[in-house]
Amino acid sequence: KVITEGTSHPGNSGCPINEAEVCMQHKSTLGTLEDLICVTTNSNGEYEAPIVIGSTIDSIAVHYHEHEFERTFENKIDYSQGLHISSGGFYAKNDFMDLSKAKTTIQVAGGLCDVHLGSSLIHVNIVGCPWLKVVQQDEFELLHQDLPAQLLNVQIVEVIGLGSGPINDFFNGDNPVVRTINLRDTEAEDDLLQGEVVQRQEFEGEGTGVADTKSFDADSEVRLDLQYEIIPGVFCDIVDEDTHQIEIINNVGMDDVAGFDTFYNALDANVQDALAVCSTIAPDTSTPAQGACLENVQHNKNGKKAGLDFRFAAGRPNPFASPYTKNINFKVIGGVRSVQHFSEFFIQGMYSKGSGNSFALPTHEPIMILRDPPGGDSTATYQNVKTRMTMYSYADTIEAGGSLSAYAGMDVEVDMDSCVGGGFGVIAIVCGSVADAKANVGLNMKFGMNTLIGDNGDTKSNQFEITWSYTTSDNPATAGKQSDIFVVPNLNVKYETVYLVYWDKASCGAKLDSGTGEFPTVVVFDLEAPSSQPALTFYSRLHIESVEIPDFENAIIAQRRTVTLVLQGDTICCTEDKTGSCEGEESVRACNADDLDYEEERLTVLLASLNGWRESLLKTITDKNDAITSPGQSIVDWFSDENVGQKGMYNEEHNKGNMAIKDFNVNLAPDVLIDNAQLTENGETLLKTTDVKQSRDKIKQTKRIEFSGASGAYELSLDKTRYYYSAAEDCTQSVPAIIGGSALLLGAGLGLAALPLAAGAMVVGSAIAGCNFEVEPEVALGDTEVEGKVFGVGAKGQLGADFSLNISHETSYGITEEDSTSVSVSLGDPDIGDSFVIDLYFDKTYGTFIFDTVGGRSKCIHEEGTDPSEDPALRIISSPSPFIFPDEEMVFEIEMINVGQSPDSFFYIAQEAGSRNLPVTIDSNRGIDENGHVIQLYQDKPVIKQITIGRGYLKYEFPLVQLTLKSMCEADMNVNTGKYKTIPLSNTYDENQNQ
Repeated sequence: KVITEGTSHPGNSGCPINEAEVCMQHKSTLGTLEDLICVTTNSNGEYEAPIVIGSTIDSIAVHYHEHEFERTFENKIDYSQGLHISSGGFYAKNDFMDLSKAKTTIQVAGGLCDVHLGSSLIHVNIVGCPWLKVVQQDEFELLHQDLPAQLLNVQIVEVIGLGSGPINDFFNGDNPVVRTINLRDTEAEDDLLQGEVVQRQEFEGEGTGVADTKSFDADSEVRLDLQYEIIPGVFCDIVDEDTHQIEIINNVGMDDVAGFDTFYNALDANVQDALAVCSTIAPDTSTPAQGACLENVQHNKNGKKAGLDFRFAAGRPNPFASPYTKNINFKVIGGVRSVQHFSEFFIQGMYSKGSGNSFALPTHEPIMILRDPPGGDSTATYQNVKTRMTMYSYADTIEAGGSLSAYAGMDVEVDMDSCVGGGFGVIAIVCGSVADAKANVGLNMKFGMNTLIGDNGDTKSNQFEITWSYTTSDNPATAGKQSDIFVVPNLNVKYETVYLVYWDKASCGAKLDSGTGEFPTVVVFDLEAPSSQPALTFYSRLHIESVEIPDFENAIIAQRRTVTLVLQGDTICCTEDKTGSCEGEESVRACNADDLDYEEERLTVLLASLNGWRESLLKTITDKNDAITSPGQSIVDWFSDENVGQKGMYNEEHNKGNMAIKDFNVNLAPDVLIDNAQLTENGETLLKTTDVKQSRDKIKQTKRIEFSGASGAYELSLDKTRYYYSAAEDCTQSVPAIIGGSALLLGAGLGLAALPLAAGAMVVGSAIAGCNFEVEPEVALGDTEVEGKVFGVGAKGQLGADFSLNISHETSYGITEEDSTSVSVSLGDPDIGDSFVIDLYFDKTYGTFIFDTVGGRSKCIHEEGTDPSEDPALRIISSPSPFIFPDEEMVFEIEMINVGQSPDSFFYIAQEAGSRNLPVTIDSNRGIDENGHVIQLYQDKPVIKQITIGRGYLKYEFPLVQLTLKSMCEADMNVNTGKYKTIPLSNTYDENQNQ
């Protein structure tokens, strides 16, 4: 076989050489060596050569990459004497070894920076052979000689002194780094073996971590430096640009929290673009986010300092989640490992919650309070209808009659077609009959003026109607006073609640309010803004109590904080011709004394407005008490005396005689029914009268009404209507001038000479007394001599006229106004078993109903003034031992009972949402969660149930289990004011609570 010199290892004299050519040679007749036969070694380096019997082998030549071979120590055959091959002979141990050597340079370095790692222990072996050569290299680079000229594996086994860590783990971990080098060609240049780039999983970022939202600078820049740790404390900052890129996801600019659009649209276009750079957040804006960016790694001009300069714009602060930062995610793509770094930024400044809210700052007391009656289906309505109708009419009639004559002194040709016109204003002059077509000189020609009646008339009318209607809610969940309606004139002012998001250098953290643990807020509003407009509220009591008053209370707290900040001269006030604090996107300055006066005035406005709403709510209570205790405010008196039914219905000068308004009683039932009411024997006893009329009068004075649930609806409507009518005649219309001065030409259309009327002018004026006018003008024209042409022929003659004029002009108009007010109530309730007893009064200010619930019972919801139909009681009658083993359950016995008035009702037995941490069951088979388990309870009949609590996960001590018994229908309606009972379940004794 053929082996490599110096590679012996246990069980083998050396590493075999595969595919070496071995040639048996003999001497020719010329004395030269010739190949008899050539064979190739196998993977074990072995070969066999069939030789012809009788042959002589004078030499054996081994060919392999021009290497040098010689016999091994075990091969003692002297081939120069000739090896004769005979029959039956076996010729073994014809072994040879490869004497050729090679050299190579090995570098053990960190990264592209060629960082020296220290002394290295290196293993070298021939591929496919267990032989191993161990060398130690103390330099960064070393030339190794006398290595077998074979295909070698080279492995850095250990960097001495580093121990276990990323370097040695990299070279010799689960996937060791082995370099293979081919040194079989001894004429080739030496190969260079290098270590691998080892990357660290964190980056060192440069640049500020805090961006100020006031600047919104599109040129903000962060520098990302890429460097990987080679050995502890030694880094390399050269990265392969061909295999590495940086992915950037920018979460600092855009956000998808409500109100971003308003913020975004107020910015310059270049800042908007900068916000979207590399952002994957796409809020609802006209400019979508760009998406993640993929950038190339950059080096400086010396090919070092790998990294990236990234430009961006800071968006809004993040006031919601600790640590209140936003980030840019840098991720290195390529190389051995995928590495990412989140660069965190705390963005400070003012953060607006949005501008959608507004204050209703009361400017007057309520102009209407409409109280909601008891009963889940009950409503109250106020309606006012105002109608105005106007009618206008006029008629013009004009009559004219008379004659016109002319005498010509010569013959004329009469052209009938020329007799077509002329006129006195609106009076037409028409031709009379002419006997002949030719008239002789001296003939008296007379033209008759036909009587003309001009008739013109017109009538116009219009009507306008406005209806105001207020109705309370019919939602059973808010029945009664929670649905009272308040109509209040106010100034509607938009406001913004603004977080003050700032960094506290002393604590190196967010500057939070010590009381709430949140960022402090201020309220920004402008009473003088164009958006601040007068308005009318239509608010329910529930809305005022749960929304308006808390909003004002929070705003006052925030405004007091603003006053404090302004007093301290903080930098939160406007710069551009404004006074007081500003919202975040505006530039700000340090506050001064003028700002303090401005903010204190706004605090006064908020305090007064809060007081106004509280007084409105209080007014309903005081007015109700006054109605109950004062005479004449029962509902039966609504139309009586000076009460609201008669208010504004008449003037004193007209309230007499047949037009005098009489008292009108309000009955809870119509007279046609009351007048037929039959008095019973029991009624005689109860009313203490046998007089039927007296008993019926008592019905008419009744102010109390009772109604039951699920039994229809009772409705009562009180209406009053006021009519106005006025009419007038108008004779002021202009009448055209009939004759207008001496310049008026008469009969020009007749072919007569133009004749000036010198006898005086007649003008009908614009105001004709009595709407009629008749005139007979004395215009003597008989002696008037004329010269001119008659029908185109020269003539001399005389002209005469005699006529009269009658004018009739009439105009009239009328206005009708109707003002109708109605207050009504509808009483009803959806629940079987409910009943209500109500006294009805009226509010003297508004004329609306006041309800005083004096009895009854109700549920779903339970209403004030009635007994509860559902009133749950819950108590523990048996508790478990304080000592419970881990595999045991706690067992309680509880008693549930309805002490309300309903014969039977359904309830939920439920865990409170905040205590859901253990498995709880009822009667050992049905779980209890916050939704609850349904229980039917009968009035005053206790039900005892077993409650079992299992052990929680991996713990032995837990908070109390809070068990609640509550009305099923109220829970389904999400009513928080219903009747319920909660008890804590525990097997430990609480000394503080003595239970």
